[in-house]
Parts: sequence; C-alpha cells; structure tokens
Amino acid sequence: MTINFTVWLGIALLASVVANIFAFWYIRRLLSKLWFIAQNIGDLVDILSNYQQHLKTIYEMEDYYGDENIKFLMSHTTSLLELLEEYEDVYDIIEEPDEQEEPEENEEDNAEKTIQKENVFYAGTRRSNN
Repeated sequence: MTINFTVWLGIALLASVVANIFAFWYIRRLLSKLWFIAQNIGDLVDILSNYQQHLKTIYEMEDYYGDENIKFLMSHTTSLLELLEEYEDVYDIIEEPDEQEEPEENEEDNAEKTIQKENVFYAGTRRSNN
C-alpha cells in the first residue's frame, strides 16, 4: 500500500515539475511577444505623431492654407492617434521607470524639431525576438 502511494506521489511530483517548466517557458514566450508588440505600437504612435506635425506644418504654409484634402488628412490622422491612445497601457510597459521626462516645449518648436530630423519615419527595428 505504501509503495503504491509513493509511486503516485512521485508521478504527481514529476507531472507538477513538467507542468511548471512548461508554464515558465510559455509565459516567457508570451511576454517576449507582448514586449515586441508594445515596442512597435509605441513606435507607430511616434511615427503618426511626427506625421501629424509634418502635415500640420504643411497645412499652415501659405500655399496650402485651407486646403480641404490636407484638412481631411489631419482629421484622419487625429482619429488614428486617438484610437492608438486607447492602447497606451500596452506600449507604456516598455518605458523604464528611471526615465526623466524633458520639460514641455511649445508646439511650434517641437514641430520644427520633429520635421528637421533626417529620417522622420524611422521607427527602430521590426524584427521579432522569437
């Protein structure tokens, strides 16, 4: 009777160890995918913000001021950014807590700096870490 009980206990222990190893591997895999998605969503928000600032600057130029097509593009870009801001909690997980935010500058200076970047649409790597 005790041998039978010991065998069942050993089988249960082995099953538990295997299940824990599998759970650890699976959770780690899921977290790496979540990290990758959060990075890319954050990059996408940055790209769209830069695009919006660039479009706003073009819209305010004398040649294009009041152009309806650019106005519609502005509204579509704004709605896309609002949609992506709903997922802010996802892409905020990749920010390090030690980061210090820079003081806010006015929008005109910020828009000029953004447009003056050499490659406005660069967003980092797009490869998965699988």
